[in-house]
Amino acid sequence: MTELSIIAVAGYIAAFVLIHPKVVTPCPTSRIFTLLAGFIALAAHGWQLHMWIDTAAGQNLSFFNVTSMVAWIAGLMVCLGALRYPLHNMLLFTTPMAALSIFCASFIAGETLLVLKDNPQALAHILISLAAYSILLVAAIQALLLLYLDRQLHKHRKLSILKLLPPLQTMEQLLFQILWIGFTALVIALATGISFMTDMSQQKVAHHTVLSIIAATVIGGLLFGRHRYGWRGKTAVRWTLIGYGLLLLAYFGSKAVLEMLLGA
Repeated sequence: MTELSIIAVAGYIAAFVLIHPKVVTPCPTSRIFTLLAGFIALAAHGWQLHMWIDTAAGQNLSFFNVTSMVAWIAGLMVCLGALRYPLHNMLLFTTPMAALSIFCASFIAGETLLVLKDNPQALAHILISLAAYSILLVAAIQALLLLYLDRQLHKHRKLSILKLLPPLQTMEQLLFQILWIGFTALVIALATGISFMTDMSQQKVAHHTVLSIIAATVIGGLLFGRHRYGWRGKTAVRWTLIGYGLLLLAYFGSKAVLEMLLGA
């Protein structure tokens, strides 16, 4: 691991410890130091990603490099969003994922070189796609927190982690705001990808494209149901997790099979 990787992992660990309710009593001061540690980790992680991905031969979009980038984008969104919205609780999930992604990218070799500097359309498609995956990852985490909070309230349990979580209605509103942003990014990503697609089977993107369209349909259906029928609660959680699960299979599942099992 490089010095940047060590700084990033240390920052993520510090942010996790500072926000964990069993270690630090939640208060404005602890949240400030948590975000400071988070932003330091994100800065080091982002620069390390630049060194890993932007090589002299091209852009190395290997499985673990892309996974680490998605974790980085998700963490950045949570930290920026936490400056205004009650998203600090999500750092309990994004910081371990980001730290683990750094370890994997550091110690597991992989290389998928693409030359994107001369192909701005492909570059835009990849960046928008990664943003969509990251935004919807945050939505999936929010959905899991909603499910957890709902179960604890029904069991009348008083846990320390509940001090970090805003009211159920606020969390649900945040979930749908995140879903709208993620759904918009996903539709744009699909549109930009399909526009320069020639042969899905030859380009090995058939499963990726079909599953991504189904995932977008599921998430779009949830948003329509929310607007038309007022869907909420467990229905919203279920549809969110199904949609993101399909999205995981669409990109990371197919990429893992092609790169790690078939060596393509």
